Amino acid sequence: RLLAIFGLILTVVTLSAVLSQAARLTDEVLRAGMSLSEFGGLILLIVPKMAELVTPLAFGIAVILACVQRNEAGTTLLLRAAGRAPRVDAAVIASGSLAVALVLFACASVLVPLNQVQYRQAFALAQQQGIERVRIPAGQPVELVPGLSLQVEQHREAGVFEGVTVVDLTRPGERLMIRAERAELSRTGTRALSLQLTQAQVQQTMADGQTTTLRFASTQLPITMPDPRGLIAPMLADRLNRADTLSSAALLRQISAGDAPPALTAELTRRGAAALSVLAFGLLASGLLFARRPDGRRQTLPATALLVFLILYLLIQTTLLSSRGFSPATGGLVLAISLSPLILAPVLQALIGLARRPATLS
Repeated sequence: RLLAIFGLILTVVTLSAVLSQAARLTDEVLRAGMSLSEFGGLILLIVPKMAELVTPLAFGIAVILACVQRNEAGTTLLLRAAGRAPRVDAAVIASGSLAVALVLFACASVLVPLNQVQYRQAFALAQQQGIERVRIPAGQPVELVPGLSLQVEQHREAGVFEGVTVVDLTRPGERLMIRAERAELSRTGTRALSLQLTQAQVQQTMADGQTTTLRFASTQLPITMPDPRGLIAPMLADRLNRADTLSSAALLRQISAGDAPPALTAELTRRGAAALSVLAFGLLASGLLFARRPDGRRQTLPATALLVFLILYLLIQTTLLSSRGFSPATGGLVLAISLSPLILAPVLQALIGLARRPATLS
């Protein structure tokens, strides 16, 4: 029952996380010229990464739903199924959390990094195909922004132009003209491009007619294309040299060698913290939700208190593990929260025992 609930919740939450990324991909890729089949394939490549991120949340919800039931009379909350020993239910939850934690760490260490390489290659290729569909009319000036126009004589290949002229009239009383034999577009930001000019000259004409000419072999001109199809992808090397594309063994080797970027340490910490949080949550649930009770009465208050604590603990873990700015400091906080059940479980059990103790007259 626990595995069935976990599988169902993991599927729903993963699909929700994937769809939340679809809008961003639609803006950056689909409008850049992808076909619907290519876009669908790119969406499918996100699924393993999203499943990895939401596994702690899905497992915690599954544990809560599997543990909380009503007793036969339907009057009070029971924290375990009637008719079975507490150790049996505790062993099921503990072993299930251990299995999920091991599988999660294995997938995050090997399978997801390989999948991220494929995703980034497909993403870069899709955006590159977008620039291949960009055509600037030869001999016709294209206004990039008011006062700044671009004109090309020939469009040889994707993102490569010949006979380029850039006219800048944005400054009052000044005319700036740049001519280049060859120009190549490259991406520098979300909507920003860099025009690499070779064998070019710049001519500055002032209001009094004074002209200054400067020749150069190569330079870069930052521009913003009005059409989002003008976007191209960064170099593949930049996209593949990411911490989430490396296995945990590779991360550990680079960190042990010294001088590793902080992103590598943060990624390895995130993977370990995610698996540890699943295991710690299962141990907390098995230790508290299945504690032996002298009778079946007065369970509503302790059950509600435990559920509130578990939900808050789960939300904190999920927020920290899924945050974009994950760092070693954040990882340390996650590890501390993950270890907290081992400290808090005896305290909570003692408090529940005091709450169940019948009142006596002195």
